[in-house]
Amino acid sequence: MAACGALVVASTMLMAPSASAGPGTITGQVFNDFGADGTRGSSPAGQTDSGLAGVTVFAYDNVGPCGSTTTAANGVYTLVHTCTSALVRVEFTTSGPVLDGLQPAPMAVPGAPLLSSGSTVQFVTANATDVNAGFLRPTDYCQANPQLIASCFYNGAASNNQLTNKALSKWAYGTSGIPALNADKLSAKSLLGSIYGLAHSRSRDQLFAAAVLRRHVGMGPSGLGAIYTVDEATGGVTLLKDLGAQVGTFDESARDLGASFSPSHDNAAAEQVGKVGIGDLAITDDETTLIFANLLTGIINVSRHSQPRVRLIVGAPVGGRRQGVESVCRRCLRRRFDGRGYVGALNWWDMDNRSQSSVCSDAKPWHLEHGK
Repeated sequence: MAACGALVVASTMLMAPSASAGPGTITGQVFNDFGADGTRGSSPAGQTDSGLAGVTVFAYDNVGPCGSTTTAANGVYTLVHTCTSALVRVEFTTSGPVLDGLQPAPMAVPGAPLLSSGSTVQFVTANATDVNAGFLRPTDYCQANPQLIASCFYNGAASNNQLTNKALSKWAYGTSGIPALNADKLSAKSLLGSIYGLAHSRSRDQLFAAAVLRRHVGMGPSGLGAIYTVDEATGGVTLLKDLGAQVGTFDESARDLGASFSPSHDNAAAEQVGKVGIGDLAITDDETTLIFANLLTGIINVSRHSQPRVRLIVGAPVGGRRQGVESVCRRCLRRRFDGRGYVGALNWWDMDNRSQSSVCSDAKPWHLEHGK
């Protein structure tokens, strides 16, 4: 057909509107994956996975944050959001002292049960359900029959070099009966002296041991403020840090200590036990920080160790004096777990200014929880 003029065809391309999810509600559960298999069930040891409270769940769209919530005591959450994009990015965040040390659990394999762990970052639809996440804390686990280590106290001076006397003993967890009384010697009294606070580094396979002033038992070669490193394979001892006068002073030569099983009065120590030195020792879950109780000041101190350098940071006081200068709250760090320190304390009165009945009625033990 002949054209009688220019024909212009104007076409219009209709564009589909962008997919929009609109506001919605996302639900799911966060749990402790004790079995480390990505599913909520029972671990090989029979421990049932529990819900994890306090985990923050965030929602994001292509603009930014659009909702958040926190898991309940059973780990369940309901996230009401205002996201407008087709897919919502959901993020699970563990922060705060109680959740310190948690790591994402393995993701569930294909075909796993419905309640299975996904990534800590998931892209889901606006009203998705069963958006779950599992977490675990590696320090909750150990080998089937781990070694236990405890301090031993033999009276007498450490300088007597009695290698048969143990400062540290070790034995298998499953040991029972008479063999338990004959635990293997890990390290000798002559190398460590009186030891109380112990902390274990799994990654280094090392034990940290802190000196303690104890009546009738001599202190080790580095004295009152010593923190030692003990090789768990050989029992070898090296000095990690000498805290010196920061934890007080004590004259070891003033003691009347002799050989083991020899009697002594040790009046010099009797007046200072619990007042100077190191109360106890603990290590953080990430194994970068040693924490100890300073009996001189009543302050929980932090000693960050990146061997061989150690730097001391003064921490926060726990408790205080009450009812006059003769009343002193003595603290002894007992445990470091889940980002918190658990501290044992005892109100202590010198007998000079108080009657016996008053001391007995007022003295109280305390168990304190000290956060970050």
